[in-house]
Amino acid sequence: MKRYIKGISISAVIILAFLVGIGGIILLSLRDYHDKNSWARFEILGDGISEGEYLYKCSPNQNVREGSDWKCYGKGETIELGYASFTVNRVDIGSKEGVSISSKDELVYAGKAYHKIYLEKGDTCEIRTHNGSSIIKLIGISYQ
Repeated sequence: MKRYIKGISISAVIILAFLVGIGGIILLSLRDYHDKNSWARFEILGDGISEGEYLYKCSPNQNVREGSDWKCYGKGETIELGYASFTVNRVDIGSKEGVSISSKDELVYAGKAYHKIYLEKGDTCEIRTHNGSSIIKLIGISYQ
């Protein structure tokens, strides 16, 4: 009887380890797909930026979607405003649409200064340097 229980226990552990491994591979694949196929669209108003401008200079300019009068930025893109810049760290889709951004410069959100923040659709923050400031608004998330 002990041998039978030991055999079942070993089999259960092997099957569980296999399922956890397969689940991990699936989650990593989904995250990689998500990172390459979701983008954030910003409206930036402030020093040196024209009202109604939605095409901002970015680098490395590889994970972007662009139309005639709009541009969406994906994970890893750094938007350059001349006097300041910020980087898109993550774009979330689904029930919680939002974007994580970071900057060497001050990102002011809810009256407090940060270097990394999370904006949900419609949220705004201010990016501030001694040379100027701008308001960053997340106006949309797109994905395929």
